[in-house]
Amino acid sequence: MSSFPDVQPCLWLILPFLVVCGATWDTARCLQKRWNFYHGAVLLLLYVDLMILLMIVFFLLAPYSNVLL
Repeated sequence: MSSFPDVQPCLWLILPFLVVCGATWDTARCLQKRWNFYHGAVLLLLYVDLMILLMIVFFLLAPYSNVLL
């Protein structure tokens, strides 16, 4: 919590980003050609992975923009 209002860049977020990219790819491999409830659940998990990816990208890139000042 040191210098709390200041947003500081953290390049360590690249590692979780790469891990989540790999997990999203692994989840996408489970999609089937024909729709059933399993396919719907995998789509739901892909949307969750996409939300996590976008959140990590936001926290990775936000300190470099002047929007949060």
